Amino acid sequence: MLHIYNDNDILNRKSVFIVKGVKDYCNKKVRKYIMNLRERVIDIIAKNKKEGNVKEYLKDNDDLTALKINSIDFIRMIIDFEGEFNVTFADEALYYKNFLSLQILCDYIQGLIDEN
Repeated sequence: MLHIYNDNDILNRKSVFIVKGVKDYCNKKVRKYIMNLRERVIDIIAKNKKEGNVKEYLKDNDDLTALKINSIDFIRMIIDFEGEFNVTFADEALYYKNFLSLQILCDYIQGLIDEN
């Protein structure tokens, strides 16, 4: 239980809401970094490939070709990967056929992270 008191030891509701908001924000940030890279990549793929149950499929499968990702979906994913992981994909990597499996994609992103 979180208690915040002002100078007169009276509960200050505004402070409680502010601290709760900061606490919620920090919890989201911590969860983001606790999730492993594979889960974060799956979340981004699922966000950009809305049809089908992508998350369930990728829990048990590594094959990205079965998702039938088109070029627009792929570019959206690349933009999201770059923002999420603070990396930049090489121009040569901007071809979907380079990433036929989830593991190859995760290894590539991990390599970019390690370079930074």
